[in-house]
Amino acid sequence: MKAPCRIGLLGCGAVSELYYAPALQYLEAEGAAVLAAVYDPDAARAAKFCAKFPNAVVQADESFLQKVPLDLAIVASPVSSHEAHAIRAFEAGLAVLCEKPLAGDTGAGERMIAAARRHQRMLAVGLLRRKDVFRNFLDCGTEFGTIAGLQSEPGCFRPLVNVGIGIDRAALRRSTLSGEAAKIVHAAVGFQ
Repeated sequence: MKAPCRIGLLGCGAVSELYYAPALQYLEAEGAAVLAAVYDPDAARAAKFCAKFPNAVVQADESFLQKVPLDLAIVASPVSSHEAHAIRAFEAGLAVLCEKPLAGDTGAGERMIAAARRHQRMLAVGLLRRKDVFRNFLDCGTEFGTIAGLQSEPGCFRPLVNVGIGIDRAALRRSTLSGEAAKIVHAAVGFQ
């Protein structure tokens, strides 16, 4: 049997509470992962989070990344800390799952990607609510224009619009529920 993935979590805010905690509890119950270390600048918040995980230990600062044996760091800290936390994790030989947005600016994101490549470690971006982008676009009350096409890039979904022409939402919904348009939407949003 394969050893469980040992995980360190940086940041115990709302995203960690609402999304990562249930996922990590499930993975622990399945024997696939163990949350081993947790850091948050608010030690009481980190302790409260750790109470849900029998193997998790509150850490005083992010230096635990170099000290605790881990396989993966989940970076769910404020975006202003993403670059420093991710690079420190790469330097410790860890893969990184970084909550969105990846970085506060393009330069920070590029440095994170360069560090992942330099240390030959995976960098993934958590897009926990990615399906809402398209749904919110369709359900919004403002007329943006006619959707001219969909463009998919790694980590990016953008509706392309001709501004000034109304959206026929009912027709758009019908076209996305069948045929080629549905395949494009599913690929762009990340469903399969």
